Amino acid sequence: EEICSTLGKSLVMALNRFKAETKTFLPELLVIYRDGVGDSQKGDLYKREFENMLDGMQKQFPEYRPKIIFATVNKKVHTRFFCKNGSVSSSSRGSRRGYHDEGVLSNPAPGTVVHSGITDSSIYELLLMPQYVNEGTGTPARIHVLYDTSGLTIETFEELTNAMCYGYDNWQGAIRTPAPCKYAMGHAKLAAKYTQTIPCLLYTSPSPRDLSTSRMPSSA
Repeated sequence: EEICSTLGKSLVMALNRFKAETKTFLPELLVIYRDGVGDSQKGDLYKREFENMLDGMQKQFPEYRPKIIFATVNKKVHTRFFCKNGSVSSSSRGSRRGYHDEGVLSNPAPGTVVHSGITDSSIYELLLMPQYVNEGTGTPARIHVLYDTSGLTIETFEELTNAMCYGYDNWQGAIRTPAPCKYAMGHAKLAAKYTQTIPCLLYTSPSPRDLSTSRMPSSA
């Protein structure tokens, strides 16, 4: 199942760790990126995951009212961007043969963001290409903000999201999605592989014996 109903406990654990490290305060702004869900799942995602996180915070920290951005990240995007020769700098075009021919199309420069024209004007979404692609056609990531009380402008959120794509320690440049998404995916795979359990059930099952009935299928 793609939806996890125990994220409220995970968030409370993270906030307690943050408070223990800082000794005095909790973060004023929470930016949450959620990867791996399709458009048809977003309603269920909001009710079962995000509202669960809000309930968990309210129970643990009744007076805590942080500013929050909750956004989904989708990598399965069919939209493609192209730049005509002369619309991007020569350093961002690369040196492949034909790139400097007049009228040729190339991938856009890293950090290209589109939030109007070809996006859905009824929702808060943007298309981001943080990477430089010199082979094939670059594919943007689709960022859909489901909840926002931060007060940040869309330009500031775009800059923040693009900057987060440079925060993955296992790669020297940008990755397609914000680094927290990549880290979360890696940790979830490791937990499923080496504990042989569904990670979110560790918060709900009362005993190790019950966990044995919820084992992940072993890979062939």
